[in-house]
Amino acid sequence: MSSSAISDDHCAHPGPASEVKKQTFYVVSIRKFLLLYFMTMGFYLIVWFFENWKQYRKATGVKVWPGVRALAGVIMIFSLFGKVQKALSESGRTYRWFPVTRGILIFAVWVVAVFYAFMPLNEFTAPWIIVINLLLMGVLGFLLVGAQRAINFLEHDPSAQSNSTLTFANGVWVGAGGFIWGVWLFAAYILFPDVF
Repeated sequence: MSSSAISDDHCAHPGPASEVKKQTFYVVSIRKFLLLYFMTMGFYLIVWFFENWKQYRKATGVKVWPGVRALAGVIMIFSLFGKVQKALSESGRTYRWFPVTRGILIFAVWVVAVFYAFMPLNEFTAPWIIVINLLLMGVLGFLLVGAQRAINFLEHDPSAQSNSTLTFANGVWVGAGGFIWGVWLFAAYILFPDVF
């Protein structure tokens, strides 16, 4: 598979804007998503999964447990992406986002990230593990952005104007995340001064 295939996240046919009556999935702007994702070291995904499943339950009446599915997170990625793709197909609109391939890649990156997160740190492995985890976080974010663009397109809000500004709660999370990033970097510097 070529790299252009996975990065080609654009619509093929826009379709009429009146086909979807109510929001089935969680709309959020890409800038807001990335800010919350990176500032919380990826923990924002729990909220992201919860909001998607909560919105899906509200819109469809299907009795899913958003909290359980949010905690299951990436394990439920294929189910979530399948439902997004089904909604796109039923709307008569197409969007090239490769949900199965994207789901497989997200799951694989997540497994590797968990593996590296629990590796013991020493002066030799610390810089490599830190760099690898940051790269994996970036790759995961890139893959999830493609999914969010598909959701925003499905919900007739491609630029996510309905959810593009930070709320007070978002600001608290960003501030807390910034503090944790600072503590994490300071601890890494103290524990491994030769690396930094």
